[in-house]
Amino acid sequence: MTLKALLFDMDGTLVDSDPIHISVFIDFLAERGVTLTEAEYMARIHGRTNLEIFGDLLPDEDPREMDLAKEAEYRRRVGDRMEPMPGLRDLIDAARKADLGLAVVTNGPRANLDAVLNA
Repeated sequence: MTLKALLFDMDGTLVDSDPIHISVFIDFLAERGVTLTEAEYMARIHGRTNLEIFGDLLPDEDPREMDLAKEAEYRRRVGDRMEPMPGLRDLIDAARKADLGLAVVTNGPRANLDAVLNA
């Protein structure tokens, strides 16, 4: 089998976005009366969809509206703070020299992908 392309997941592979996601969730929920620590975040939020999280923790709010607002805040905070994971630039350079296709995949919103790639 001949390798033709490399696919990269964005969060945790291209960039370490967890610290921003965690701080945004903690602050976003605190503004709405729900306090949690980073440990509680990992236990109650990590790995769940935003709609599940907001439906559970903010049952009186529209989870879709909360999702849009939270993700907008994430994109605002990304700004210039996002750095590629160590070794990524070298790997991409080597892949280009080998004439491999490159693509980024994510289960996050396209706007988040664009914000990270433009940071």
